[in-house]
Amino acid sequence: MKYSNDPKEIIRKLTESRALLFSLFESIPESKWYEKSLYDGKWSVNDILLHIVGWDIESLRVAKNYISHSEPKLLEIDQDEYNEIFLKNHYTKNKEDGIKMLRESTKDIFDFLNGIDEETTKYAIKNKSLEDLDLYTHDIEHYEYIKKVLK
Repeated sequence: MKYSNDPKEIIRKLTESRALLFSLFESIPESKWYEKSLYDGKWSVNDILLHIVGWDIESLRVAKNYISHSEPKLLEIDQDEYNEIFLKNHYTKNKEDGIKMLRESTKDIFDFLNGIDEETTKYAIKNKSLEDLDLYTHDIEHYEYIKKVLK
């Protein structure tokens, strides 16, 4: 899988994938929102949404470090442990809270990418500094899985 490092391309791809996710999440009834019906009964729709938000936040942090020419300090825990900690610390009261969090994390990524100048874009493309923000494939994998299981 080839990931993009061009801010405009990442924005284009995320605009597409997030439109699909928002449409899907908004269509799921609140009654199914917290059911542990996904990934062998381990995750709810809310858990997946928060997982996506968590990776938005972490990917943005890493990309900002790359762009500032500093070595990104990657988390010293594995993906499952990160997900577990994030879900515990970011519980949502309802579906709307979760969707709002995803809108905010998406906006933060877009704001960051839109603020990158031409010189930084060249640096990012050359050094593959933004590929952590190319979350399109991640989004689509969750979108297709949820749609298949819940629809």
